[in-house]
Amino acid sequence: MVDVRSTMEPLELLDLSRQKTVGQIVDGMSRCSFGARMLGEVAETVSDWTMHHAAGTYLVYDGQPESKLGQLLSRMTDRRWFRGVVTPSLVGGPVVPRDANLLVIGGFSERHADALFAHAGRSVFVNSWGLARPGQIRDGYFPDAVFADPNFALPVLKRVIEERRSGTGIPIARLLEDLSHYNGLASEVAHAAETLDRMVHDLEYTVFLTLSGAMTVAKMGLIICDLIDHRMVQAIASTGALMAHGLVESI
Repeated sequence: MVDVRSTMEPLELLDLSRQKTVGQIVDGMSRCSFGARMLGEVAETVSDWTMHHAAGTYLVYDGQPESKLGQLLSRMTDRRWFRGVVTPSLVGGPVVPRDANLLVIGGFSERHADALFAHAGRSVFVNSWGLARPGQIRDGYFPDAVFADPNFALPVLKRVIEERRSGTGIPIARLLEDLSHYNGLASEVAHAAETLDRMVHDLEYTVFLTLSGAMTVAKMGLIICDLIDHRMVQAIASTGALMAHGLVESI
């Protein structure tokens, strides 16, 4: 019988006092949980592909090539990080080898799903709709998937790849500038960062922080502590469950 405890990995608090560049923060996220872990683990996988398996890795994208996201994928291919950009209809045919790695970006039609799911190579899915191979995702376990807007996830992955390939840290401010040029969640994150910056630097503001959900389990506790220690917030409203989670973790 397998000793389950021996296969478990401890989660770690995301510490922004030590993890400051894009690559460092995303690496720290890989040891958190939920969406942070999804993005962190996929960033590690895709970075490894670009450095060691670029010739056998394809971007699968069914969106508009002229869109900002489509142009980003073309630039990533031009830099020889990936073999090429293909549509879902080409998977399962002679163009894409059966053992190739696939980074599947966004949605795809049901008529192409069987070929994508049956592909013999390793496949990573990035989309907002929970699309992945049947049985791939289980409670608390999200291998090779990021369930978030590709307009947000792909610019992050691009900066992580750049940092890990060059060894030069990329500041978060540069990533936020990138995100401001994309649609959807990307522009929302960039706008939210700009708004928060104004709030914490203008003494006329009183900032209320409202908290709910599994923040403690997600290992975001130190970020909340930083907001308090740096006097970025003046009041907090929290669910009782979240306070109890923090108390148990502290004990």
